[in-house]
Amino acid sequence: AARLTRVGVQAVNPGPFSHSFAVQGNVQTDRVANVLAAFPGVVREVLVDEGANVKEGTALVRIDTDVLTKQRAELVTQYELAETLFERQERLWEKEIGSEVDYLQAKTGMEALKRSLATLDEQIDQAVIRAPFDGVLDRVFVNVGEMAAAPMPVVRVVDLSDLYIGGGNMGSALVAGIIASGTLSADDIVVVEASEERRAILGDLLPGVTVAESVGPAESAIIAVKPPAVAEVARIVATAGADRIVSIAAGVTSATIREAVREAADGRPIDVARAMPNTPAMVGRGVTAICADADSDPAVLDWAERMLSSVGLVERIDEELFDAVTALTGSGPAYVFAFAEALIAAGESVGLPADRLPEMVSELLLGSATLLAERGDAAALRVAVTSPGGTTAAGLAEFERLGLGDLVAAAVAAARDRGRELGAG
Repeated sequence: AARLTRVGVQAVNPGPFSHSFAVQGNVQTDRVANVLAAFPGVVREVLVDEGANVKEGTALVRIDTDVLTKQRAELVTQYELAETLFERQERLWEKEIGSEVDYLQAKTGMEALKRSLATLDEQIDQAVIRAPFDGVLDRVFVNVGEMAAAPMPVVRVVDLSDLYIGGGNMGSALVAGIIASGTLSADDIVVVEASEERRAILGDLLPGVTVAESVGPAESAIIAVKPPAVAEVARIVATAGADRIVSIAAGVTSATIREAVREAADGRPIDVARAMPNTPAMVGRGVTAICADADSDPAVLDWAERMLSSVGLVERIDEELFDAVTALTGSGPAYVFAFAEALIAAGESVGLPADRLPEMVSELLLGSATLLAERGDAAALRVAVTSPGGTTAAGLAEFERLGLGDLVAAAVAAARDRGRELGAG
């Protein structure tokens, strides 16, 4: 007898449906402003919440002006006396009584106080920190009751009208550096890229290099993918025959990579190393920390150093210190860029032309870094620039008063601790 199966029937009508997918990348914008206080003062009021949309000119933070208001009252009294004295001297001078020197001194004193009053009024007006352009209040760095003073920013405003997703360029920069340094020739290298569009770009960027869609037979591999993909890619390259694997993904431990390749290795030895380059590697001036796990031949570090030294300095560091080195040299470029932003804002606050400041500050940092690289003694260079009682000494005294050293130490420690948290899952 035939076997029957009961089924259900349902009419299917065509209709629209939605589909979505996730992408991973670095969301970037070209318009970010860290806004500084025009003068040191205590924060009296934060007027806008973080994450709020703001228009150009929106009042964000109000700085206490009690001290400035008292100074202004004293100046007004002095100015009124000086004005009375000048008017008297002027009348005497018109009657040809008294000396020209007395008249000019009275006039000069009155005008100087008038200029001081105008400057003080301008500072009082700047006690309200305003949005420099339309955007989002991304961050408020100070709380009510805390001191706000340059070079530390008070708020950060970000323009979200023109965002873009920044793809990773570290891998292609490393390949370019390896070829340019003569470490390997272009025909010794295969770059694997799943995206057809990206493969075309890499083909133009790296002439002579084979750009493939999938992993083929390999002896050695440098993994330059996002951290979540490292384990799977390591397994794939190990299956393809690689016996030497170096990962440059942040936060992925050698133990994670070792576990991923263990089954694919099928008993054969595979050396695993981990590297932490920083973004200046993309211009050949990076700092990269490397380490290998206990199951690897130490020679893997020699190979990793030879490859990675093509884009800058390489340091061998115990893996237990990788969170610390990531916090210093990995995150360090962002600290330098933040300081550059603060210098640009400070330059604007003292009246320097805003359109010239980015280039001026870039050359300042580049020249200073070159001096430091050549002479190697930051303290001696600082002392050489600092004349006792001079302008530099006055600026450095503010750094010391506001605790620059403690601030930098706290930033590095916070980044290290966050790295540990991320590594722990």
